[in-house]
Amino acid sequence: MNAYFLRFQLNDISGSYLNHLSIQHEFEKMVESESPRKYQYSKSKIGGTSCLQVDPNTGKFLLACGNDGSLGIWSLDDRCRDDELYCKRINFSARSGTDNEPVTLPTNRNAQMVHSFETRKNRFRLYRQSSSSSVPTQSQARPGHRHSIRSCQWFKLDNGMFFTGSNDFSLQLWDTNSLEAVHSVDVGHRVNQIDTTDHYVVVATEDGYPRLTDLRNPTGITHLGSGTMPHEMLTVHCNPQKTHIVATGDSSGSVKLWDLRKRNQLLLELYHHVPRKRAHISHCQDLAWNSDGSQLASIGADGRIYMWSPFNPSHDALQVGPHDLPRTRHLRRTSQRLLWSENYILCNTDYGEIQFLDPISKRLWTKIEDPEPSSTTSPSAQFSGMAIQDKLSNGMGLRLYLSASNSIYEYTP
Repeated sequence: MNAYFLRFQLNDISGSYLNHLSIQHEFEKMVESESPRKYQYSKSKIGGTSCLQVDPNTGKFLLACGNDGSLGIWSLDDRCRDDELYCKRINFSARSGTDNEPVTLPTNRNAQMVHSFETRKNRFRLYRQSSSSSVPTQSQARPGHRHSIRSCQWFKLDNGMFFTGSNDFSLQLWDTNSLEAVHSVDVGHRVNQIDTTDHYVVVATEDGYPRLTDLRNPTGITHLGSGTMPHEMLTVHCNPQKTHIVATGDSSGSVKLWDLRKRNQLLLELYHHVPRKRAHISHCQDLAWNSDGSQLASIGADGRIYMWSPFNPSHDALQVGPHDLPRTRHLRRTSQRLLWSENYILCNTDYGEIQFLDPISKRLWTKIEDPEPSSTTSPSAQFSGMAIQDKLSNGMGLRLYLSASNSIYEYTP
């Protein structure tokens, strides 16, 4: 790296290329690590983790959610032990309610303000829907999820709040400081995945209509598009730069882009040019944008990963890595299949490993296997979530977090 830094000082290479090389060097050291650090998710012997997210604002907090509706927050590099920094769990919320409680949430549109809090950059006033006496209200039941949390996302502008989507038909907004669910929206179907922009939460549910919730007025829900949409929506991701662009993937294998500025209209659908056919033959299971939002990766149950340039129609999709049909044979095992760092596309496979794919060479670079392999190949024994902290400017260095069963693994260079 010293040689590359000297070339940068001599203006032989650009700053962006030097950053690219630095991250690549960190990745190389990380995958060579003999054993990752291990953290226990919870003391419960049932459940386990379902998804992970690193705070995108500071990169100093990790959000982990469970199959039983629980969730916790870890402060990264917070505790010193044996002259090394370790993560420390700073808050945890156990599962709410019991299995025999109804999942129906209040639908009366009369709302009243029940919570107000401030983050470093924003102030929020949240409203909760009132309900009839026949339906239990949020004040009568402990707030939180009663079933598995399928997807979680930090608020893009501030880590003072985050969002979760669950199999209990609800999208919930949480206050980070108190770890309290301060607002719940009934989406009417099980949630497959969620993503956020500066002002919206976009939800992919088991029916065909991706839903949009405006954070400035979270009591209402609108749909993307119109007409009949018969295929289940499996994944949704917002463009990191053009925040009005939303990409979705469904059970037919289609990948579509929506424009929030045009009354949530369909902008375009991605096709292969020759022959003209939809993005994937079978279910599109996940999507991932690159950092500048110019390229989109998609993975399907057909065993292929494609890299698209949706804003350059003259460029056809490029296949990344080999065609591997059993790689994603379990359709609903996890909602986190793809993660695009600046240098690599990470794929959560059903082999109990994480594959690193190089978007430049379009080849498989390396892989990380389960550090504690077992004799079983069941979905519960495989990686359920992954998150990465790849912003070297915050002084923490590269961090990769993988979850399997009741454990969270931290990989560092």
